[in-house]
Amino acid sequence: MFLYFLRHASAGQQLSSAKKDEKRGLDKDGIEQCGYIGRALAALGVPAAEAVMVGDRIDTDIVMGRRLGLGTVLVLSGVTRADDPRIAAVAPDHVVRSIEDLVE
Repeated sequence: MFLYFLRHASAGQQLSSAKKDEKRGLDKDGIEQCGYIGRALAALGVPAAEAVMVGDRIDTDIVMGRRLGLGTVLVLSGVTRADDPRIAAVAPDHVVRSIEDLVE
């Protein structure tokens, strides 16, 4: 089962001034998405341990997935680059070069 969330391109820009929560690992957008994902999993009856967060942002997508107990896959073809030191600190379950690597 796949559950897919789109992030509106302007949402990050509109909420980029919410710096307080960034110190805890998520910006306001990320915290709101945690709630959406938790509610969606509950509505579908899918345990977090059986779901995976795939994202290109270590500081929101992957941190959020880890907080919710999801498996995590960081995709390096987007925002986060391979040399980002936060990758080691956050420790996603898998790191792939592109989304294509998930279907190989």
